[in-house]
Amino acid sequence: MKTKIVITFLLLTSHIFAQEQVKQDNKETFYIIGDNQPISSDSLYSTETQKKIVLDAFNAESQSKLGKFEVPGDNTPIQFYIKNVKKFFSVLNKNFSKTSNKLTQKNLKYIPLTSLEEIQNSKHYTAIPKTAKFKLIGIELCEGSIIDARLELENDDAYFYFEIISPVSILHYTRKSSHRDYLEFSHYVRKKNDIIYNNDQLKTLKVRLIDVLDYHPSLGNNYVPDDITYNFPSKEDANDANVNKRRVYKIINNTKLQHVLDLRAYTDALGLFSNEANGLFQIEGQADFFIHPFSFPRTAFYYLKKVSPFVRYSRLDNDEDFLTATPNNVGIYNFNESKLQLLQRSNLEMGLDVNIINFRFFKESPFWMSLRSPLTYHVTPIKTGVNVENINFKSLGYGIAADIELKRYNNFGLNLGYELKGYSYLGEYSSNMLQEPSYLKTQAVKAEIFFYPNDKKSQSIFLRMKSIRDVSTGRASFFQLQFGYKFTIGITPVKSQ
Repeated sequence: MKTKIVITFLLLTSHIFAQEQVKQDNKETFYIIGDNQPISSDSLYSTETQKKIVLDAFNAESQSKLGKFEVPGDNTPIQFYIKNVKKFFSVLNKNFSKTSNKLTQKNLKYIPLTSLEEIQNSKHYTAIPKTAKFKLIGIELCEGSIIDARLELENDDAYFYFEIISPVSILHYTRKSSHRDYLEFSHYVRKKNDIIYNNDQLKTLKVRLIDVLDYHPSLGNNYVPDDITYNFPSKEDANDANVNKRRVYKIINNTKLQHVLDLRAYTDALGLFSNEANGLFQIEGQADFFIHPFSFPRTAFYYLKKVSPFVRYSRLDNDEDFLTATPNNVGIYNFNESKLQLLQRSNLEMGLDVNIINFRFFKESPFWMSLRSPLTYHVTPIKTGVNVENINFKSLGYGIAADIELKRYNNFGLNLGYELKGYSYLGEYSSNMLQEPSYLKTQAVKAEIFFYPNDKKSQSIFLRMKSIRDVSTGRASFFQLQFGYKFTIGITPVKSQ
């Protein structure tokens, strides 16, 4: 009779946030250590609560300074750029002069707007914003890239909004971003009813990303984990007395082992409440190792982005934690008719997924698509007799898989997957009077619903459904319905403000 297993999920340490102000060379410095609890330098140790926040954070083991972001102070003038000079002047109904042609050399791909004499002498110049003042910038980091950035500028007449249209790699930010990455004009909002800008003119404007967001990695720590959102400056900084100074945000990374693993603990509803031989208790761990986390320029297309090794342990019911082989007329045991149960009753699975391509068509798309190659190693106990020890039968799976990640909200989404795999068998079992089954080919359809119960993306509840079919014979299949808890902790995050 099956025993009910109650899984108690323990939350790991909650993240802590503190910000320390340092006045130096016209810059304001803040330390981002965890959740958004900014503390000024003057009051850093003024209360017992603030003392505990700081001491607890710095007493944690294996912490390192990942790097720092720098943003301009409030009201800092930001230069506009244009890329296509011919198009810009055609919008202004002016002829393209030789003077402008000299500015379009390869080493001057983007031209500062105020450097063009034609614009300065144009009657239209007063209708074009020359510069605007910095207000704030928000960024979303995912797997080594800035996948979204939103900038707000203003002048006396209007607010201007810019955004990136393709991912920007944070890993080679210091070498390539200064001449390659620009924010595109999105829209503007008027402050005065008598001010009207020409949208065709404004759409040619760009802002150099490094002018409004600079990143300097610490030596040996040039890495950024996924799923983090920052707003610079935060709401807590807005009332600071030195808002006009350039600001530096230092990022603290916790590199303990449990902070770089994707861990899952779950059970199978069909294993608990029906006769399916599915794992009653399962624990799974996975880590991502990035190989080439760089997209093609001005696209969201990645290739060979990462490999993800994983391991899974399953605890089955005592009566079902093995596969029974039957003897033939000469006493040789085989299980060819039930070979699919090598996967269903496997108590140990390990392997890796090689991400071949990963892309989305445009930034506003709610889903990412990927193609990967899975490689798996299974260990399944085989019983060949009543008083005989179980044999650990080993199999190796390999194939191709496609996945779609679709998000309904930022904390609720659906992962869909399709997988084709073939299995070979490892080891020699003739001494155990066990015959290997014929080649196994399977197809699997997967669907996983996930939900973040709070504002921490590192922890989620999930429901995963999986159907596996033996396509080599077409006669066998099984279904899994798993629910449990997932916790992934990387860099200490800052809540979006």
